[in-house]
Amino acid sequence: MGLRLLLCTSLFVVACQGVPASAGTSASAKGLPSARVASADPSRLPTPEQERAVTEALATARVRGTSVIPSKFDWLFGTAAPRAGIFSGTLDATEVWADVHFLDATTEGITACAGRSASGESVFTVSVKGRPQVLGGAGVTGALSGTGPMYFASSDRLFVMTPNVRLRDALLPALGLSVPSCIRREPETLPVFPWEREVMDAFAALGIEIRVIGGSKFESFLGDPRDARVFIGASGQDGRGADVLSLGVPLGEVRMCSSPSSPGFTKWAVSVDGRQLLGMEGSQAVYPLVGTRFFVLAWDRATAEALAHGLGLSAPSC
Repeated sequence: MGLRLLLCTSLFVVACQGVPASAGTSASAKGLPSARVASADPSRLPTPEQERAVTEALATARVRGTSVIPSKFDWLFGTAAPRAGIFSGTLDATEVWADVHFLDATTEGITACAGRSASGESVFTVSVKGRPQVLGGAGVTGALSGTGPMYFASSDRLFVMTPNVRLRDALLPALGLSVPSCIRREPETLPVFPWEREVMDAFAALGIEIRVIGGSKFESFLGDPRDARVFIGASGQDGRGADVLSLGVPLGEVRMCSSPSSPGFTKWAVSVDGRQLLGMEGSQAVYPLVGTRFFVLAWDRATAEALAHGLGLSAPSC
């Protein structure tokens, strides 16, 4: 009964009819995530073989008294994961649970991120190839009540989420899982530059979440091609992001001047050491920044402030 009440008070629940209560799950099993209540259709639950494999892995992780109930996220991967279940039990006298999804086909590009809402609630977003998996007009995949962040693990056949990091870490070797990235690279084979970490740290220092790192179309903006990346903010971050160029060798004098163009557009004139470059024109706001190691075209003031502070940049002269 306690579990049924927890499910019915969740943030994104649309109905609470027919929610099965497991006799093996106590009323104090807390922290279940908010989302649509799952169907009680037995065909959506793990097969006996799937249940046995996870139960054995949980036993290896010292979880005792395992029971299984329907997952409220059985919709998460569509037909790619037709079966899912919440496995619960006790680990060192502490109640724990893991929401396990069984993938029938390899699902590429899965990312999973945990964070906080404006009200301080723990929220999380699971995405497939950069597309957040949400219901209706929700901004996140789900939320947790009365617990910490959600932790994730996955393989080509399983996706697991749990609010208990000890359980997640124990299941990694037991089920052959790894921790999925919170950042999607576009394309997935995009090489990683060492300096990307500095940029990400600058974003993180002011609470700006980045969900996608891609190749930048501005790599030749300052003349010769340079290593460049575009950093795109998370859903709900109001279009935050920036194109960042690694300079390698510090530039001399960089000037950027803006002037009105056609209605709603701004034209930017750019020069490096007195040499006039092509510049650009567009309707999107641009906040240029330059330093000894980086040149940045930020799309919003918050991003510009984060990168100016974190990377030691300032606006170029006009």
